[in-house]
Parts: sequence; structure tokens; C-alpha cells
Amino acid sequence: MARRLMTDAQGSTAPAWVLAAGRARRIPAQRQPTCLRVVSGRLWLTADPPGAVGDHWLAAGERWTLPAGASAVVEGWPEAAFELLLAPLPQPAPGWFRIACRVRAWWRRRLPRGALPTGAA
Repeated sequence: MARRLMTDAQGSTAPAWVLAAGRARRIPAQRQPTCLRVVSGRLWLTADPPGAVGDHWLAAGERWTLPAGASAVVEGWPEAAFELLLAPLPQPAPGWFRIACRVRAWWRRRLPRGALPTGAA
């Protein structure tokens, strides 16, 4: 299996995986959703998320989103090129914001109800 860069009309470069005839590749489970997009050819996808049944055929330009924690096996039929796009992981709030939330919660527990301004005029 070869790996090459593919450019699209938007000018982005995303790694495209090329599967030769009769070759398969396992896509391991990720902590975030994974979008698989077929660049060329046809792809035979067998997903392994909980509750998934059957195989899926994808043609050039079609997408399939694997939920977080799901894995899959793909095979070119007879050959295919595809790219994997990972959704960004949620980032924790900055440290100062977490501290501000804790201070606000502390004040709310100690002050009588309605003592803090709500911000509404």
C-alpha cells in the first residue's frame, strides 16, 4: 500500500491511502469520530461499531463516518484511494476560566439567593 498526497479544489493537502487490488487495511479505533472519504475507485468497508450490521460499498466522492471507538476494515474493489479525517478532540477550558468558575460557584454557595447580579438589565 502506498501513501501519497492528494490536493483538492480547496487547495488542502490530505494524505490519501492507496489500496491495490486484493489488499485490505484495518482502520483502528480512535478517541474521536473518523471520516473516511473515497478519493478514487470503490471501497468495501466493514465497520465494527456496536450495533453495526453488514458491509458498505463506497464510490469515489462518498464519505463514511466512524463513531468514536469504532474500527473498520477497508478493501479496494478492485483498487481505491481514500483519506481519513479526524474530528478535533474537545479542548479543556483554559486554567483561568476553570478557576473563575470555581470562585463563582464558591460565592454562589455563600451569598444569599439573588445577591449576585445576573447580568440582565
